[in-house]
Amino acid sequence: RAVAEGRGDSLPETVLGMVEARLVALEPEARRVLRAASVFGQSFWWGGVATLIGDAALPSGRVGLLDRLVERELIVRRRESRFAREEEYSFRHALVREGSYAMLTERDRLRGHTLAAEWLISVGEPDPAILADHFEHAGNAARATEHFVKAAELALSAGDFTAALGFTDRVRQAGAVAKGEIAAELLAIRADAWNWSHDAARSYDAAKEVLAIARPGSKSYARAIGAAVNGALLLRRRDALDMLLAELYRTEPDDDAITALSFAYSSAIISLLVMGQRDAGERFLRRMKEVVTPSLARDASVAGRFDYAQAYWYRVAERDPYTALGLDREAAAHFTVSGDRRFLPLSWTHIGLDLIMLGAYAEAEHELARATRAATTGSMPAILAGTYQTLLLVERGALEEAVAAGTSVADQAAAEGESLLRYNAQYFVLQALLRQRNFAAASKLLDTLMPLMSAVPASNIWIPTARAVIELAEGSAERAVELTNTALANSARFGMKHYLTEGPLVLARAEALYAAGRKAEAREGLGRMREDLLTRAERIRDPAYARSFIDGVFVHARTLALYSEWG
Repeated sequence: RAVAEGRGDSLPETVLGMVEARLVALEPEARRVLRAASVFGQSFWWGGVATLIGDAALPSGRVGLLDRLVERELIVRRRESRFAREEEYSFRHALVREGSYAMLTERDRLRGHTLAAEWLISVGEPDPAILADHFEHAGNAARATEHFVKAAELALSAGDFTAALGFTDRVRQAGAVAKGEIAAELLAIRADAWNWSHDAARSYDAAKEVLAIARPGSKSYARAIGAAVNGALLLRRRDALDMLLAELYRTEPDDDAITALSFAYSSAIISLLVMGQRDAGERFLRRMKEVVTPSLARDASVAGRFDYAQAYWYRVAERDPYTALGLDREAAAHFTVSGDRRFLPLSWTHIGLDLIMLGAYAEAEHELARATRAATTGSMPAILAGTYQTLLLVERGALEEAVAAGTSVADQAAAEGESLLRYNAQYFVLQALLRQRNFAAASKLLDTLMPLMSAVPASNIWIPTARAVIELAEGSAERAVELTNTALANSARFGMKHYLTEGPLVLARAEALYAAGRKAEAREGLGRMREDLLTRAERIRDPAYARSFIDGVFVHARTLALYSEWG
């Protein structure tokens, strides 16, 4: 009844009194065992109990004692134990554990939790949260903090950002006053957790605070600079981003900071490519390789992040989805080994994108579905997977579904503060509307997107391209040519051919030129695109993917069809 009424954390005194009366009736040795066992929680081990009470307290040892407690239905013997060579027991009912624990004096509780923690460490307890809890109950704030930090780091790698933040909060609850590197470490963990939880502003502010107090090159510093780079990109703080990238490039990391710094490098490479800074992105990729190479063989997480960054480079800068696919698959394998649940759904999502770019739609659907199942609902990986599922629907010609799905994903991204993902989803919705020839809806969406052109460099390419398609459909061929000229000029300033917008731009320009009577120019432009497609297809070593790349991708197939049609 107490539990049902929400009072389960403080059981009625009459209930505990009944349990204690039963315990008092036991022989002293049995009571000592149960009191010591209660310090461990619901489950306990004889070795731990003996450590707490000492051999002198049990003249006759354990012989028959635990069996009698089992027979009296106070404890049960477990079939398996968490620790080798240690038999595990548990209290038959939580009330018996509560009653036994209530009989301890305050001095015995403090001493008992300290001894329990030390014994658990000696037998290899893998969960730092359990150790932190014991040290917290022992009143040892410093040791509790040490293990809460480890628990928060494990929660981060598992993708449980709420738990990571909760463990850092427990440090304050334990009465610890974090100073120096410990304070930096706790704040860096919070910055990292907020970074993955759509709270770019809090992440950025916390990361900047860490950078002011942490030692350059330390793990805390490396973790914070990655969060700061990502936050500056999302918050569009260009000046701050440039300074952070310069600082990241010259940072010389400690050995234990390389894992955290590998995330910062991948964030930097992605940020630079999003802004069209190909040369700077390549420079950072070389720097990343230089720093992480010694760790690749011994740290699967670092190897995974390096492959992830390389895959992003080949997909975006080189427009080579086949090489990216191989690297993304390697990254996923490394993240599976390391247990890094943050990056694994991202790897599967990007495998899906690589396959879409190769025209392998059935395989892409499988990978995106796997990523969606693995990602936390509403998380960045989940939204990203939904964004590329919209692209998949567009490529398959399921245009009404694409509009509905993409609009939903864009709304979700906006609600979670993921502005870049929102724009990506809206771009794919726009492509679906254009393919539907729903030009009224496409024009309305473009009016909404126009203010973004300064924030998202690639939008300077695809917004005028989309306008050109609409103008051409409405019979204004020369105006369509002018708009594609604008898009081409913006593409030249972007620094590289955009992996998603280059094909639609060249195709729209050729069709506009052809409709304007400038057929030789149209054929020439389409011919250059055809040669580019065939050259890229030759780099695809899998014949099936090479065929689907040419025949399956809508823009590619239409380019070749028009080239043939126009002679």
